[in-house]
Amino acid sequence: MKRKHFLYLLLAIIFLAGCTNNDTTDDTAKGQKTSPDISVFAAEYEEDNKRPYLEDDMYYTVNEEIKILSHEFITDQDGNPALVLWLHYKNSSDQDIIPMGVRSYFHFYQNEQELEHFAYLSEEFSKENPPYAEAYQRAIAGVSPGEEVEFYFAISLKDKSEVQLKLDEKNQSGDDNQITFRP
Repeated sequence: MKRKHFLYLLLAIIFLAGCTNNDTTDDTAKGQKTSPDISVFAAEYEEDNKRPYLEDDMYYTVNEEIKILSHEFITDQDGNPALVLWLHYKNSSDQDIIPMGVRSYFHFYQNEQELEHFAYLSEEFSKENPPYAEAYQRAIAGVSPGEEVEFYFAISLKDKSEVQLKLDEKNQSGDDNQITFRP
């Protein structure tokens, strides 16, 4: 019995001795600075984590930076009214991206109904307005990382009344970030 108590006491002493650190510290972590790579990564993570968002006249997605340059109301190839948005686009990713894909972030409304269809411009219109043909080609071609282009896309309208644009935003501030286009 005494032997059993002795073994328990010995185990307790060994356990307690192992738990103490004799006020020693690990000097390897002391005085080390944060790696610049980690700081850059943390800043990029923070920026990416708040995207997409609208700030002033720029719209930022995880991979793109977009600015609405202008808009105009025209007639599409079927004779219906259409809204054309001209955009300045920058690929801020590390791979090629087709600019037309930004359309998924844009939600257009007219008379409180969402507009979902692209408008197509007639071949005659494109021939008479070469900048449209060139811009369309840029919209459907891959854009390299860091490259910037200007292009347009057109949305079919129900009538010639005003159109509201709402952009996807991850952290909506409660402000009404709606843009209204009037004919």
